Amino acid sequence: MEILQPLAVYEKAVLGTLTPCTISAATTRTSTPISDYQQQPTSLLHLPTEIRLQIYAHLLLSKLHLVPKTLLPPGPLLHPAVLATCRLINTEATALLYEYNVFTAHPTLLLSYPHHESPRRPLLSPSLISRIRHWRIIIRLDCDARFSVEDARRAFNGAEELVVEAEESAFRTAGYRVLLVLEGVRGVKLARVEGSVEPDVARWLERRLMSDDEWDGLSSKTNVGHEPWSHAGR
Repeated sequence: MEILQPLAVYEKAVLGTLTPCTISAATTRTSTPISDYQQQPTSLLHLPTEIRLQIYAHLLLSKLHLVPKTLLPPGPLLHPAVLATCRLINTEATALLYEYNVFTAHPTLLLSYPHHESPRRPLLSPSLISRIRHWRIIIRLDCDARFSVEDARRAFNGAEELVVEAEESAFRTAGYRVLLVLEGVRGVKLARVEGSVEPDVARWLERRLMSDDEWDGLSSKTNVGHEPWSHAGR
């Protein structure tokens, strides 16, 4: 299943950090006669680590990238309460929640108060926010950006993933120049520009975001005749 794809990398990291002593301390139990084994309840910690990681994936990996939200069953998309059950589960699963899900950046403060499901439930812990590697940002084309080029560089340089969703109140009523606030971001592993934006502009910005070239600090506005911003049909 596609939802388990991050486990190929994550499983190695978890299995590499767990020692026999760590696992033994968390899972020690009295020996049970084979004849009575089927009558005993099975704990999550009694399962092989690989099976536990697949269970964590179903609890902690969002399905929003696989299924439209309208087709998902009602209720929370993630179940982070499992992290509070014990220290071993917290150690094994915390990175899966924060390093493999896409979080939406705050429209003004960017990395402060990001959220996954609802802006009414933002993430507040700086130490957990620092672990996020996959970002989504919504930019209004018909409003000025409320953060600077340098703010965007500090927030998103080197991210594993950056999804830029361009929105406007009515189709083809605004230009693309506000997207230039992202022109200094570099080193993104996977960039996607979606929404109310022409394909040539989207691909141009994606290449910029994934480039490893150093930004020279000069705005593309000064060279707009050679960029798609000036002939995007707007």
